Amino acid sequence: MSPASPKPYHPGKQDPPEPFDIEKHQEDNLRDGGRRDALWEFLTAKEFPYIYTWGNNPKRKSMKGQRCKIIASGKMNSIQIEFENGQRECVSRWSVRRTRHERKCAN
Repeated sequence: MSPASPKPYHPGKQDPPEPFDIEKHQEDNLRDGGRRDALWEFLTAKEFPYIYTWGNNPKRKSMKGQRCKIIASGKMNSIQIEFENGQRECVSRWSVRRTRHERKCAN
């Protein structure tokens, strides 16, 4: 039995875990030469596991490369996605790709 193992979180029985502090992460990342970027990549990839890839017109070009998550799936190959900044769009299912982290976990 390891003494450092954290207790499991049970809603209503104890305080919720601390939220992730982005400003503290950025300060620490500058201090340690960028090694925390791998942690940030991992945490963001879990919440926003897709990347929008189409860029064939000005609107799509502004969204290209941003992380997103699928909120709803519709008929005729359409999905509703939400970006990290909260913007929502209805796009083709072919316009999103899984991130590298998600591809590794799926195999």
